[in-house]
Amino acid sequence: MDCSFDMGLAITALQLGENRIFCPPPSLPVLSCLDYSMGWDLLMSGDVGVSAFPEAENIFSWIGTIEGSKGTPYEGLSFKLSLRFPYDYPFKPPQVKFETPCFHPNIDHCGNICLDILQDMWSSAYDCRTILLSIQSLLGEPNNESPLNSYAATLWSNQEDYRKMVHKHYVDAAEVLES
Repeated sequence: MDCSFDMGLAITALQLGENRIFCPPPSLPVLSCLDYSMGWDLLMSGDVGVSAFPEAENIFSWIGTIEGSKGTPYEGLSFKLSLRFPYDYPFKPPQVKFETPCFHPNIDHCGNICLDILQDMWSSAYDCRTILLSIQSLLGEPNNESPLNSYAATLWSNQEDYRKMVHKHYVDAAEVLES
């Protein structure tokens, strides 16, 4: 990853609304490059229903949000995720986990996600935006051939019952948090 910085290019790209990755000037710590390379892309993309920001002062720990897409059983629901980036990112994938309980064939009861790009299909070209959009897409298009939650995979064929179960898990989780 090239962490060279050209302020003129950055200002011009911002004015033009281009979707580019920027890194801080070389005088700042290399870790800041992680923040800029993931954050600018996500903030400037204009994608609906996904967001992520560093958690407190730890550049390797992010909090993400995914909104359920229209026409899916998750429509109108919002899910919080944790993203933990390894020190050798982008060469290794981050650990991504649902913090909001989510009933889904490829998400277990602990929030772990079965998604190929977070495992054996990882590429250093993937960024925070790519990860969140892939997970958002997975919500509406599960891989029932490789379920972490076999009950959800079985129920998927009956969309009415499936939607009820999704909302039940979501509401039950909200009630637990409120009490």
